[in-house]
Amino acid sequence: MAMPSLTDRGTLLAAPELRSGLVRFVRGRVPEPDVEDVVQATLADAFAAREAPSEAEELRRWVFGIAKNKIVDVHRRGGRELPKEGVADEASAESAPLSARELLRWAEGELPEAEGAKSTLEWMLREGDGEKLEHIAEEAQLPAPRVRQRVSRMRKYFRSRWAQQLAAAATLLVLGVLLWAWLKSRVQPAPQEIAREVAPDEQARELRRVALERCQAGDFTPCLEGLDRAKAIDPVGDEASAIQEARAAAARGLAPAPSPDPAPVPAPQPSATTPPLPKPAPPDVKKMAPEKGSSLEPAPQKAAPKKATKDFEFGSK
Repeated sequence: MAMPSLTDRGTLLAAPELRSGLVRFVRGRVPEPDVEDVVQATLADAFAAREAPSEAEELRRWVFGIAKNKIVDVHRRGGRELPKEGVADEASAESAPLSARELLRWAEGELPEAEGAKSTLEWMLREGDGEKLEHIAEEAQLPAPRVRQRVSRMRKYFRSRWAQQLAAAATLLVLGVLLWAWLKSRVQPAPQEIAREVAPDEQARELRRVALERCQAGDFTPCLEGLDRAKAIDPVGDEASAIQEARAAAARGLAPAPSPDPAPVPAPQPSATTPPLPKPAPPDVKKMAPEKGSSLEPAPQKAAPKKATKDFEFGSK
């Protein structure tokens, strides 16, 4: 039988659906005053068992098997016959109950400080051994309804305390598991991924594959760079026809385009709105001919008058 964690078991046992199912199962098979006692004892034994199923459905059948044994014990102590419908078909499992000494020690530690609490606990124990509450009330010289009421209140008190401690234990266990997982994740280093060594041929093929994709996309410069890197690793692979065609296409794509010849400038055409320029008049030949009696030789120039000079005689007045 698998051994689930106490946290998971406590969560499953604290489910309201399980408790209500147990109440419906026990009711009608034992006297009404014993229903809650059987249900509580069943849950207590299930939580304290050393081994329990890990699956929820198996755990449910196992718990109902414990309840079956508790019902048998109730009828055996009271000397009554088992119900005709039986309880074996509901579940088949055996419990590992707490010892009577452990339960008694826990109950004594959880007793309230109210007066008469120890006497009420003693009445509960005597009733558990099969003694009638009417006989206990007669010995205590108390009305039987009062004794039954005190025992019922004590049972409810113990059920409440047990549920609180069960929930607290489950919470502490959950927190402990979370803390342990957090500490473990901080202490243990993350496994480092070992890089696989790539063979040169594979590396060259990958470079050529990427370079050809760049060539097809029109990125010729990265294409040629990738082909050159692959050629440095695997020169033989560069001689493939597909590689040579890619190199030629990249070279053509990177070649500068030829500059076009300058077109002749057309002569300006006269506009329809611009008036034509006037033509120059021909020269007047008559005006250019010399007049009669005039000579074509230039006129003689007059001589310039000479300045009068005085002869100075030195030594005479």
